[in-house]
Amino acid sequence: MKCMNLPAVLAVSCFISCTAVRPSPGAIRSPELLMRAIHDCAMRHDYDGVRGCVYPTPAYVKGMTSQDCVVELMKHDRGPDYTGDFSYSDQALQRIIDQHLHRFVPLTSDKAASWLRADSIGDELLTKTGGDPGRFRLFDYKGCHILVVELEGCFKLVFWEGMNHLLKDS
Repeated sequence: MKCMNLPAVLAVSCFISCTAVRPSPGAIRSPELLMRAIHDCAMRHDYDGVRGCVYPTPAYVKGMTSQDCVVELMKHDRGPDYTGDFSYSDQALQRIIDQHLHRFVPLTSDKAASWLRADSIGDELLTKTGGDPGRFRLFDYKGCHILVVELEGCFKLVFWEGMNHLLKDS
């Protein structure tokens, strides 16, 4: 009976445990895992990893997508006082992960009209989802809005704004 190569076994074990902790964008099966993956990538300055977690909807800035906006605001940290579109801070996302993940709820039909518009999320995403509100989850708390979409069983960020409002009065 041959003995297995110990370094190879350790390398495979390490690979399995690392991929379990840091899911690839294709393995993100809940909004909670999505927020954790984005935070993990942001902390490592892995902006390609962040891009992989964001659906590339057209952004309000000509020639930019939501991926571009999310990454640019992460790179050029405006601090916790900025609360506009795509606002971000490590502290606010950590607060969402620590205290508010339960606030991601399925998008209801009455809110779908305001969130599922071609001018805000793009025609392509509406076509891919058939405009079905059940494919989206919304975080709507204290002026922070986060919209995520489920595509082929995996979640992607569509949009976030006002995230730093969660840091006020705490």
